[in-house]
Amino acid sequence: MYERELKTKLAQQQLFVDLQMALSDIILECERQNNSNLDMNLKNIVVNGAIPGILQNNAIEKIYFSSRFAETLFKRNFKEFDEVEKIILPSPSPRYAALTKQQKVEKYKELMPKL
Repeated sequence: MYERELKTKLAQQQLFVDLQMALSDIILECERQNNSNLDMNLKNIVVNGAIPGILQNNAIEKIYFSSRFAETLFKRNFKEFDEVEKIILPSPSPRYAALTKQQKVEKYKELMPKL
């Protein structure tokens, strides 16, 4: 998407530095039911308690989510950050077959920040 080789962790990290983006999981820990990766099979979810501090101490303009489930979990647990723009990306999972891989790439190009 950004026409860069991202074969190393350092190259991946540099891309996020260049984009002025950070990554975080909203879920700190959880258990999976039925040996399934589906969001609906998560139980005993503990949200990442570091998120409020990160948002309070940085000039965060947008939050990108890789699923509607993650966005819903964020909204439910961090209502004080409603003013931050939220963008839901198509799930990168191969199980999410509503879009082809190429359609997902095009959507990501549309939604993600430009270099």
